[in-house]
Amino acid sequence: MAQDTAALIGALLNSGRISADTREDLESFRTLLKDGALEQSDRRYIEALAERILGGKPAAGGGGDEEDDSSEEGEDGDAEAEWEALEERAEKAEARVRELEAEAEEMTRRIDALEGELAALKEGSLKEGGSLKEGGSLKEGGSLKEGGSLKGESGRT
Repeated sequence: MAQDTAALIGALLNSGRISADTREDLESFRTLLKDGALEQSDRRYIEALAERILGGKPAAGGGGDEEDDSSEEGEDGDAEAEWEALEERAEKAEARVRELEAEAEEMTRRIDALEGELAALKEGSLKEGGSLKEGGSLKEGGSLKEGGSLKGESGRT
């Protein structure tokens, strides 16, 4: 499969029938393929693009020997394949943004809760004449050590 994809990328790059942006994308895909990180959606895009630009999948050594029949239909197909790939990437990016926003909200809630606990602990300890130095004791035998936790919560103190 990787050889087929590599052959398609080579054939498309050698065809002389792709835009500079598409050429840049294909070079990027080639690098991802070599690194073993090319996604299945990218493979489908490459196959669809080759079908539209080259009229089919070339043999492993193929590339660009097909007759140049750059009709509007082929160019529309190229644009359609690129559009589909961009839509799929946009959907993935939007999903990741939602995940990150949810994580940020959760982290903000945790920070607020920990800051509230710390303020309460400072107030309570100082009223009792205690100290909040590193290793100092707090209510109920807790401590503020590096990497320590408050009320069983791990994370920032």
